[in-house]
Amino acid sequence: MIDQLTELTNKTNELESKIQSLTEKQTFDELQTNSISFSRNFSSLEIIMPKRILVARIEPKQNLNILFQCQIDLDLSASENVEISFIANGFVIYKTYKILPAGSNQVSIMQNFKPLTNDKFSVYVEIIPTTQRPVILNHISLFAWGNLNGDYSIDYQAIDVGNKYLLSVNDNNCIYALKSDKEVGEFNISDLNYVGSGISHCFVYDSDGDITYLFRVDLSGNLFYSNFAAQNEIFLASGVSNVSADMSSSGKMLVTYTKNSECYYFEINENHVVSIHRKVYSNSVLVKKVLCYYNPFRNKFLVILSSNSDNNYLIEELNENFSNSDTISVQYGFFVSTVNGN
Repeated sequence: MIDQLTELTNKTNELESKIQSLTEKQTFDELQTNSISFSRNFSSLEIIMPKRILVARIEPKQNLNILFQCQIDLDLSASENVEISFIANGFVIYKTYKILPAGSNQVSIMQNFKPLTNDKFSVYVEIIPTTQRPVILNHISLFAWGNLNGDYSIDYQAIDVGNKYLLSVNDNNCIYALKSDKEVGEFNISDLNYVGSGISHCFVYDSDGDITYLFRVDLSGNLFYSNFAAQNEIFLASGVSNVSADMSSSGKMLVTYTKNSECYYFEINENHVVSIHRKVYSNSVLVKKVLCYYNPFRNKFLVILSSNSDNNYLIEELNENFSNSDTISVQYGFFVSTVNGN
C-alpha cells in the first residue's frame, strides 16, 4: 500500500511539473511573439529613376527572427521591367525582377530577417524601372511578426491656413498632410498625402503671403526648412530630435528644437534671414519635447518644455525693454590727516 501511495505521489509531482513547464513556456511564447502592421499611402507617387522609400522603423526586443510580409500596389501606363528590393537595416534581404504589364499590379514579398542587435532599424522598399518608364506607387502594406516593440507614437498637428485647415500626422517616421474644409469630418491615413520621412515635423502658415512652411527633421537628425509648395529645403541644424515653430503677427518666426536633451531656438525674420541659434537654460532639466506657440492676445511667444520625467515647463517671451536689475547707490568718503612729530 505504501509503495502504491509513493508511486502515485511521484506521478502527481511529475504531472504538476509538466503543467508548470507548459505554463511557463506558453507565457514565454506570448511575451516573445507579437505582430505589428504599417500602411503607407503615397498618393500616386511617380517613380522614373531609382527610388528608395521608407516603410517603417522596427524596434526588436531581442535579436531573434522577424517575418516580414509586404504588399506593394503599383500602376503602369506601359509594360516595364521593374527591379524591387526589400531592405532591412541596410541589408538587401529580398530582390526580384518582374516584367509588369500595363495597369494595376500587386507585388507580394515574404522574407525572414534576423537582426544583429536589438537596436531600432529602418525598412525600405527600393523600386527601379530599368528602362525609366513611369511607375506609379500607390500603397505599401507591411506586416511584421516577431519579438517586437509595438509601442509607436503618432504625432498630429492642425493649423489654420485661410479658409481651410492643414492636418498632418507623423506615423512611424512617415509624414502625411491634407488640406480640409472647416467642417466636421473623418479621415483615414489613406486620405492624406505622403510628404516624406522624418522623426519630427512642424507646419507654419504665413497668412500675409499665403505661404506654408515646413520644418522637417530627417531620420539622421538633420533639421530642414522649406516653402512647402516649392519644396526647396534649407539645412538648419544637425543632431535634432524634435522641432516646433510658429509665426507672429509681424511675420517673424520663432523656431525651437531639442538636441542632446537641451532646447535651442532661433528666429527667421520677414526677409528669411536666420538668426544665430541660442540655448534655453533650463536648470539641468533633460528636455524630451518642445512646443512653440504664438499668443496673439499678448503678442508674445510661448515655449513649453517637456522633460523626460513628463514634467512641463512654461516659458513666456519677455519684452525687449524688460529690465530686472536693481540699482544700488553707494558713496565712499576718504579723510586723511597728518601729524608732525619728531
